[in-house]
Amino acid sequence: KTYYYNEYLGILLESYSSICVAGTHGKSTTTGILGQVLSLQDECAYLIGDGHGYMPEHANHFVLESCEFQRHFLAYHPDYAIITNIELDHIDYYKDMDDYVSAFQSFANQVKKSIVIFGDDEHLKNLHYNVPVTTYGLKDGNDYQAIHIEQGPFGMHFDCKHNGEILAHVELNEVGDAFMQDALGCFALAHMLGMPADIIVQGLQDYKGIARRFVIDEVKDSVLVDDYAHHPTAIRLMIDAVRKKYRYVIQMDADGQHDVCNIPILYKALKTPDADGNFPDIVLGSRFMDGSTEFPVSTVKKIAIVWFRTLLKLGTGRDITDPTTGLQGLSWRTFLFYSRYNHFDDKYPDANMLMQMLLLGFHIREIPAVMHLRTTGVSMHSGLKPFLYMFRMTFSISSAWLREKLLKMDTKEVGNLKKF
Repeated sequence: KTYYYNEYLGILLESYSSICVAGTHGKSTTTGILGQVLSLQDECAYLIGDGHGYMPEHANHFVLESCEFQRHFLAYHPDYAIITNIELDHIDYYKDMDDYVSAFQSFANQVKKSIVIFGDDEHLKNLHYNVPVTTYGLKDGNDYQAIHIEQGPFGMHFDCKHNGEILAHVELNEVGDAFMQDALGCFALAHMLGMPADIIVQGLQDYKGIARRFVIDEVKDSVLVDDYAHHPTAIRLMIDAVRKKYRYVIQMDADGQHDVCNIPILYKALKTPDADGNFPDIVLGSRFMDGSTEFPVSTVKKIAIVWFRTLLKLGTGRDITDPTTGLQGLSWRTFLFYSRYNHFDDKYPDANMLMQMLLLGFHIREIPAVMHLRTTGVSMHSGLKPFLYMFRMTFSISSAWLREKLLKMDTKEVGNLKKF
């Protein structure tokens, strides 16, 4: 007898504790992760839609990527299922969204024991289920919820909350909201099947990826990301993940004095370690390091520079040529810290920010900045403004110097960020 691919898989599933992974996005990744996680508890087979997989002779579980194309997944009657999301796809076959959702409803009706769904998806929440349902997601109300989420070049960190308590802390090398959701769904199903949380986390960390799913090749300063994303949403999520992993923040002074040619110089400085091997957290594009600034500098401005430079030297032992330059380039760690806490006065960030960052142990590098004459606007260092500026900044710097309790708390947080 001759079978179609999905028909034979439907028959093969009956010989195992079967788990089908369905959904518009994330099926392949979720299948790969789940195969890795469950293998730490029992022999586990898995099969991804592109034909890659693993089938040990004495497998107990069989995890199968289950595609909705032409309703192929209706050949399966699994014991368990994960449904990652529902968003209209395969419009060469499905007439409209109602038709597409109806296919997932039919699939859900065929699951025998239990279903795990992404609870943030409105379409999935509106389906009817004949078996117990477990939800996972980022929003309140899910059975398994990812909280305290952080992402960057280090990967991702989050806590898994279950029944009102933190069940596990998860640290992974991967980035992107899509991967986090897939990992959380696997955590939910594995835990529902009785696996201990620490073993699940180990399985998530052991996952090495699959073909054409955020595969990264780095050659010198060039980065190539190979990903199968073809649906508009998947493409957007992939690009967002890349931005999380390779994130630097370059900003220029709003008054327009800095030249755009500083950007590659600042970027290079962020990626270059010093003699001790430390990468800078902050790069200052200082206006007076090489003495070539083109615009006139008022006497009060010169006084302000010397005064703030002296205060920083006394408070931290560091000599900053231009403590009024503000932020120019930030590493991901600085950006995380700066955006998380409200310890800095946005109106007067310069020397105040430098004082706090230096006291907290951040690595700061100064490089010469290319300047040009400002053609518009009024300088804050003209007229009577600089005197008010100097008074407020001096008070702010002194406060930062004396806030030992706050700084001790912040130092602990910086330590947590550094281990990323």
